Amino acid sequence: MFKQIVTVRMFPATGGRQACRQAENDEKWAPMFIVPDMVKFMLATSIETLGITTPNDVTQRKGLFAYKNTCVRSEKSSKNIASAILWLYAGIQLLKKGVQAMAIEPIQNHYPEDIAVCYGCGRNNPSGLHIQTFWQNNEGIFRYTPLPNQTAFPGVAYGGLIANLIDCHSIGTAIAATYEAEGRAPGTEPGIMYVTANLNIDYLKPTPINSELLLRAKVTKLTVKKAIVTCSLFAREIERARSQVVAVRVSLPLNLDMV
Repeated sequence: MFKQIVTVRMFPATGGRQACRQAENDEKWAPMFIVPDMVKFMLATSIETLGITTPNDVTQRKGLFAYKNTCVRSEKSSKNIASAILWLYAGIQLLKKGVQAMAIEPIQNHYPEDIAVCYGCGRNNPSGLHIQTFWQNNEGIFRYTPLPNQTAFPGVAYGGLIANLIDCHSIGTAIAATYEAEGRAPGTEPGIMYVTANLNIDYLKPTPINSELLLRAKVTKLTVKKAIVTCSLFAREIERARSQVVAVRVSLPLNLDMV
């Protein structure tokens, strides 16, 4: 198996030879690691589906290997480098599909069944708000229309509702961003989960209750242990609330003995 660390990058090239030539003088390589589990994941997409027919489709030039505009460089040569590049290419395609999937399916659909009971975002809570975060263009998007009983004053949405929407949507955004940063499709093992450590909200203007709300969240800092997420809530194209959430990463399954 091709298990060694390699680097991979896609170039604006029309073929493997051109990609190799561009790569020779380019030092801006994005790291990608290949381990047995990742190889198995890559193999989930068949070579035939990708339109790769023979090892002759792989171009080799000065230690660089390319298929179309995807180029791979390795410190050691491999007897099975042709197959390795095919697996790498398949993995890239799967990664793209995973990012696209988060744009059409909410990240909350990939939360483990046993903990998807949160009042705000749990799909298994029949009485909850069912907050849904869609990952689009490096930000989390969510739309919600308040119910008539979610009111503070006549015509104005309850501030606690706004906090709930921002909280769960920010956590969903952190999870989606981390899956993408780790080069994994949502829901793949090990699962990713965050909890809220700090939530700060500025209520800028009253939020109307009879209008669709738009929440847009972005991760401004991502480390191994935490994510910093900013979120803005809009109604009628006016920003009504702005927040910053500190999300702490936790291991799955959750240890609830401390509760």
